[in-house]
Amino acid sequence: MCERLIHLQPALAAMALDNLLPASNLLNETDWMTIREVHKLLKPFKDAQELLEGDKYVTLSLLPIAIKAIRAALIRIVGAEGGGAAQNRVRNLAKRLLFDFRERWKPDNASQYLVGDVITRGRGIRQVGLHPMAAFASALDPRTKLLKAYSKEDHIKIRDGLHNKAMDHFMLPGGVVECAHQEVVKNTIPDKGASESLSRHAKIASKEDFFNMGQESEEDETNEGTMGEEADAFANLEMQIESESTKYKSTGKLAFYEVDKDVTTGVHADPLLWWKEKRFQFPILACLARKYLCIPATEAPSERIFSTASLLLSKFRNRMDPELAGRMVFIKKNYDWYEEFLTKKASEE
Repeated sequence: MCERLIHLQPALAAMALDNLLPASNLLNETDWMTIREVHKLLKPFKDAQELLEGDKYVTLSLLPIAIKAIRAALIRIVGAEGGGAAQNRVRNLAKRLLFDFRERWKPDNASQYLVGDVITRGRGIRQVGLHPMAAFASALDPRTKLLKAYSKEDHIKIRDGLHNKAMDHFMLPGGVVECAHQEVVKNTIPDKGASESLSRHAKIASKEDFFNMGQESEEDETNEGTMGEEADAFANLEMQIESESTKYKSTGKLAFYEVDKDVTTGVHADPLLWWKEKRFQFPILACLARKYLCIPATEAPSERIFSTASLLLSKFRNRMDPELAGRMVFIKKNYDWYEEFLTKKASEE
């Protein structure tokens, strides 16, 4: 609203000169200065909202960056010296916002990573701090994998937590589950460098080498042998996760926006597409990336689906089959992508 009001200031001034506005509605220079300062104060919140409400790109990994940017903007305004009455008003407002912000998102120097997935609740049952899933998404997003929104102490905690999540993800009560068996063995179209990865993962993916549980007769199987196989499988999986994590850290970082002939297009780069291309090189981390990067940072995408459904289903059209309604909403939300897909396919042929 402040931005729109600033945009209309020349028009309002012209109307005031023509006596088209009541004197009680006229704003003086101090009022306009206050509006401009409030606009500067609230702009980081607006930018963060627009960034995190997107539904055509990965957003959860961008949440820590947005929180850090808002915190830095508030601290800068609160710490500014001098200024007139307008600046003092906005500075007092910024102090209140910063107090609430620190209560909601933890103090400035506090750890932003919640170890053990323990969610702390504050005033109004609000979650305090960033959810651990945001940290894992940031670590798995090639755009934000450097974790600049977190402290160096948090870096170690997040990577250890991600390692444990990988172990949990590929474990079952009966033993170790091969993490990349379907990815590596069944896929017949490997990417560049996949041959080396395939040979390296062949032994791990092989049920004969990776685990032989249940293949031997009961007479030959002993508890000691089974425990040894499970321990070996566990150790192999741990070594594989550590190896992938090390190589992933050394790979190049993905730009935030797509670049076409050295020109930024303004379209968000797709980390999921990046992981699709690297799924043979990092089969374990690719599985985790699909798990965490698909989580939206806000409820906006789902709210848009409800809005679309409300336009489709009304009191005049309330007997439509639910499955048909779901398909129509799906088409509405994905038609642009489908057209682009058909165009790209036609050009390749």
